[in-house]
Amino acid sequence: MSFRLSVVAILSMLLLPLGATAQSPSLHVRGTVRGHETGALLSGARVTLRSARQQVVTSREGAFRTHAAAGEWVVAAQIGFAPDSIQIAHDTLVTFRLRPAPFQLTAITTSASALLGDHAAQEIRDLDLALRPHDSSQELLRLVPGLVIAQHGGGGKAEQVFLRGFDADHGTDVAVSVDGTPVNMVSHAHGQGYADLHFLLPEVVSGLTVRKGPFDVRDGNLATAGAVAFTTVDRLERASTEVRTGAFNTSSGRALIPIGGGPGAFGGYVAAAIARTDGPFQAPQQYRRGNAFAKFTAPLSSATELVFTASGFDATWDASGQIPARAVAGGLISRFGSLDPTEGGSSRRADAAVAIRARQGDAPWQLRAYVVRSDFELYSNFTFFLRDSLKGDGIAQAERRLVGGLQGDYARPLTMFGRTGRLTALAGLRADGMDVALRNQTARVVTTDVLVSRINEANLFAGVAQSVALSDRVQATAGMRGDLFAQRVTDGTVGGAMNVSGQRTSAILSPKLSVTAAVGRGTLLTGQVGQGFHSNDARDVVQAAPRDRVIPRAVGMELSARRTWATGTIAATFWRTTLSSELVFVGDEGVTEASGRTRRVGIDLEGRLRLLPLLWLDADLNLARGRFVDEPRGADRIPLAPTRTGSIGLSLRAAGPLTAGIRVRHIGARPADERGEVIAEGQTVADLSAELAVGRVMLIGGVDNLFNVEWNEAQFATTSRLRGESAPVTELHFTPGSGRALRVGVRVWR
Repeated sequence: MSFRLSVVAILSMLLLPLGATAQSPSLHVRGTVRGHETGALLSGARVTLRSARQQVVTSREGAFRTHAAAGEWVVAAQIGFAPDSIQIAHDTLVTFRLRPAPFQLTAITTSASALLGDHAAQEIRDLDLALRPHDSSQELLRLVPGLVIAQHGGGGKAEQVFLRGFDADHGTDVAVSVDGTPVNMVSHAHGQGYADLHFLLPEVVSGLTVRKGPFDVRDGNLATAGAVAFTTVDRLERASTEVRTGAFNTSSGRALIPIGGGPGAFGGYVAAAIARTDGPFQAPQQYRRGNAFAKFTAPLSSATELVFTASGFDATWDASGQIPARAVAGGLISRFGSLDPTEGGSSRRADAAVAIRARQGDAPWQLRAYVVRSDFELYSNFTFFLRDSLKGDGIAQAERRLVGGLQGDYARPLTMFGRTGRLTALAGLRADGMDVALRNQTARVVTTDVLVSRINEANLFAGVAQSVALSDRVQATAGMRGDLFAQRVTDGTVGGAMNVSGQRTSAILSPKLSVTAAVGRGTLLTGQVGQGFHSNDARDVVQAAPRDRVIPRAVGMELSARRTWATGTIAATFWRTTLSSELVFVGDEGVTEASGRTRRVGIDLEGRLRLLPLLWLDADLNLARGRFVDEPRGADRIPLAPTRTGSIGLSLRAAGPLTAGIRVRHIGARPADERGEVIAEGQTVADLSAELAVGRVMLIGGVDNLFNVEWNEAQFATTSRLRGESAPVTELHFTPGSGRALRVGVRVWR
């Protein structure tokens, strides 16, 4: 079905008279939700009207406000707590106190009014955040169902990301944000959309929102396969200090210190961490990283508050690079050896943001400004002596960047044609200014410029979406987003053959439509169609012909079903994504390559099941098929596009002192080139983790790669020539994954 026909089909559904609007409840109910033992306010708790099947979520201060009919039962629930309920007889102020209990989901009896907030999907992500280990930024990304990562730059580079049939490189097709500040870097020295999440400390993460596909107006540039939005906690209940050590000369330390008062008063916290490892390689990685994070909130009035966040990050590392399979097979080096041990780099990031936002209520809004400063330097040698048989093919990629942005978000209930609805609107501006360079180097000594550029890039955007309850069990959402780009490149190459300069303005509109229906108790059906995009590198854009489309458009469609009950949830999603022809700037060579139209189809399967009161099973399986549309059969494979990914885990999560789990992650074999002549090997790796609380002390342990399997973390089809070879060879180049590694640690609360 074409995109236009899909739009017409959903618009037809929007016009159907699917039932009368229920009479509005008359009583005002407001209050807070707290933990029974500590009295701590619980944000994100779900407060549900049992018979009316309406649902709200508590604010950051644990507060809620809703309406109910006389005699209505109101239920409060949150992951890790037993639900509490009260019957309403008149306008009232209530306080729920929830006792710790084994994890369970809300037995969703859904109505369209509850669907307006998308609370059902968010509860599953909250469960994943509670069940799955996330002691590093890498593990934070693995919380996204179906997302697989690979590290191939000595531990310091951003991870390579795979999602929904996309090899998204370092973030080209997956938009990542933290508290609304974008992580992805456009027109980056190493790759479009480069998203380095190593600056984020997992201890401060309070929430994770996952939106797959281009279906939400909140997601703009780079959200082709999907978007991942992290939120950080506003307050810490107590201070903590942690140290860890492990195999390969690995060690780390972290400290978190609360400052100020509780909710409703000035307060917040500071956090810091250091880490180091040499990795399993014969040439030690010497990876060193330092992190700092601070967040404070202060009330401005009874309805608004000021939020300030800041973070800093600095890392250096050496790398053994991606080694050719023939060098290992021929005994020239071992799997953990290196042909050029001078590879490596450094990365620094500092950001600050200030926001004014609503403290509570059913009409949240936020105005946020941010600034990011980043520096990046990377030394690589992928082809060895292919171009230069004497000095080698080493390259240096570097950039200095300043990013500034402003964004406003607003949502409020809005009745349309007598039906319950919700309006969401946003607008903002992001501006990047950077000096970007690609140079030749030997043993980290820079020799000549290949391409040096000054790039200025601005993205002005606005979006609006309206959700409407068409009946008691059907909700529809229609939205439109517009993005305007202004890109300018000034050449600064010295003595090179390339000269890339120019400027260009371009724009794109992205419509979105979805319909969700509640079918029986706890079953949701959703159909969505939408358009999204990822921008091209500015150096591509200014060189393109005037009539060329310089913003590749993605069109997505999906149909999903989810069944949820108190002890489990299962879901299946059938999806299809097409991407128009794009211009790919190859940062390793400083050249532009045209990539033709692609089509990807697949199915995502997801399950969470409580086997015993304290034991949960979770599993994800993702199947995809991707092809170039205009290439002949047999030469139409999308290199490295994942065809099968999955994970399965058992998690022991109790109210008592012990938590433990085992997780297995998998990515299947897939072609590394268009003809499938080079195959990237599949891999299955298991990890074990455990924590034991003894008073104010937490003992931490784990084993990575529990069964000590031999696996390749990152893999590419590369043409290279080794020293002494007479002809180049195209074959698999890879970065080996680590063998079995033990890690232990201790955390102390004060």
